Amino acid sequence: MSWKQGLLLGLAIFLISSLVRLPAALLAEPLAEQNIFAQGLSGSIWSGRAAALSAKVNGQIIPWGEVSWSLAPLSVFSLSPTLEFRTQLGQQSMAGRMTVAGTESVTLTQLTGQIPASLARLFAPVSLGGQLIFEFDELLWGKTGGVRRVEGTLVWREATWVSSVDRVPLGVYQLSLSSPEDTIRGVVSSSAGTVPANGELQYADGNYAVDLLVQPEGYGQQRLRQTLALIAQPEGDAFRIKLAGQL
Repeated sequence: MSWKQGLLLGLAIFLISSLVRLPAALLAEPLAEQNIFAQGLSGSIWSGRAAALSAKVNGQIIPWGEVSWSLAPLSVFSLSPTLEFRTQLGQQSMAGRMTVAGTESVTLTQLTGQIPASLARLFAPVSLGGQLIFEFDELLWGKTGGVRRVEGTLVWREATWVSSVDRVPLGVYQLSLSSPEDTIRGVVSSSAGTVPANGELQYADGNYAVDLLVQPEGYGQQRLRQTLALIAQPEGDAFRIKLAGQL
């Protein structure tokens, strides 16, 4: 080996070893640009953890608790860093793969987890109980436009409507999501409970439309029927909820 080859090899080893030792704290700023905030960072950018992770959604902060990750080294050189991660905060958890392309969007794949249904208050003036279980093959999140593309399902288990005086059990619901032609479409169905519901939703360019048919059953659903009468149109024994607006 010539001295030039030895010098190049030594330089390559030095650069690789320096990259491997890069501290996890370097991720704080690029994540913050995506409205994702990490505190208590430790380890390296390749394999590390944060004591507390949170994300800003609709102007409010959602905590995700402790997070650990592993970064694929070759993805850094393609300028699309990809990491596998896992979060945990009580019964709230998430795991999947995240790819950051530029500063405007984050793509999540093989994404699974669960969150409390009470977080729906971030998007609508409602009070709900139960757990939202999600499984997405792909979810594209834009810094300014929120969700741009999604493929997967969302299941609402132990669904509960919380009023000022009581809690009304609803059932189990599934929302199947897809995004053909830059439009997010969802199909709602119910599989159990005393309040069957089915319908569709659509979201594109910040505009949404919802069309649901809800049919409360039994004496215990009387208060829910009274509330639905304020926002929905009667359709036989059921109520048709049609909403449209901008997020």
